[in-house]
Amino acid sequence: MRLIKKIINLFLSQVDEEHPISTQSKRDIRFESIKANVSNGVNKPIEMSEDEEMFIKELILRIDATHDNYNLSFERLSDKTFNVWYNSYYLGKIKLQGKDTYMQILYGTHGANAVRECNLNEYIKHIDSWIERIKFLDTI
Repeated sequence: MRLIKKIINLFLSQVDEEHPISTQSKRDIRFESIKANVSNGVNKPIEMSEDEEMFIKELILRIDATHDNYNLSFERLSDKTFNVWYNSYYLGKIKLQGKDTYMQILYGTHGANAVRECNLNEYIKHIDSWIERIKFLDTI
């Protein structure tokens, strides 16, 4: 297993040196991977709104600014809400479709707050709260 990881790392380092991948491309690759693996309980591809795509891409961009190796995963609930995980830690919820949009923001080990009925730009501003949560989770 270690040999395989070394080979992959060697390959990736050579690819990066010869053909650097742009930040935009990395974000798009990560987004497509996330989109293809969203859990929805019925094993069918999900539809994402333009707002959801923009929010997720911005989240990826901000996490990429400080982290190289991480796993971001999403679970679509029946009311169009996403549960969001960073590595194996629960990050919060975001609902950008339909009525009653909101974003759940967790603080410390037990605190939670919700931002409700905002436009996309307001929810994007609150990504910084999720980034703070990620920094906290990295210390655990």
